[in-house]
Amino acid sequence: MSITYVTSFYDIGRKTEKKDIKFENYFEWINNLLTIPINLCFFTTKELHDQLNYEPRENLIFIFKEELPFFDKLDQIKQLWSKYETNNSQKDTPEFICIINGKFIWLLEAIKRNYFNSSHYGWIDAGILKVALNPENLILITPPDKIKCLLLNYIDSKEIINPCFVLSCKYKIAAGLFIGPKELMKNMSNLLIQHFLFYMDNGYVGLEQEYIAIIYKKYSHMFDPYYGDFSDLFRNFYRCVGSRWLVDKNLENARNNNDKLEISRLENYLKN
Repeated sequence: MSITYVTSFYDIGRKTEKKDIKFENYFEWINNLLTIPINLCFFTTKELHDQLNYEPRENLIFIFKEELPFFDKLDQIKQLWSKYETNNSQKDTPEFICIINGKFIWLLEAIKRNYFNSSHYGWIDAGILKVALNPENLILITPPDKIKCLLLNYIDSKEIINPCFVLSCKYKIAAGLFIGPKELMKNMSNLLIQHFLFYMDNGYVGLEQEYIAIIYKKYSHMFDPYYGDFSDLFRNFYRCVGSRWLVDKNLENARNNNDKLEISRLENYLKN
């Protein structure tokens, strides 16, 4: 069994001097990611590829795509975007919405092509090393039985029922890294695309984090979560190394809501 990771990098015209989202800064983070010897399918353009600095290897493939997912719906997304409540307007733009939800289109394409004959697939954000600590832990990750994703904050079953749930970043799930068996990843990707289009047809658009949170609560049997903050994407994968206070907060909220499944998951996670 093996894991193939999928990522993408595109210029969507973001103009900012903020260090953590400035377009030019991504090249260093991506170059560092490319030094980690994981199976990686990388969607980008030929122009951006030629600006990267990396050593070619057999388990690294670049797929050049000029047309971006959901950009055919950009006008509709722009019309709906005024409803979204963001605390970072330079990052959260209609173009970003297309890209961030488009990762599931790319995942499905990579799974279909299955370049490295992998049993498992994972999404990894190209700029993940701007936040995630201990990147050396990435190569220690083994294929999980279910979808592993990092929960930042407790998700209440009642809150996801309101369609307005997607209209602001709730910081529920860190969508920069999630890994699972091929069929489950296909199912999740299709479900997310369906939810994204359904909500958009009903007048709502948001980040992929919130759609994943909805799917997580609706289809909990597909997931085996872990817990922490964005910095813990690699280091908390198997046990709580960082952000214990946040994990304890999740457990407290789960107990307050008598959420037996989440209580069990958190207690088992903290035993490791």
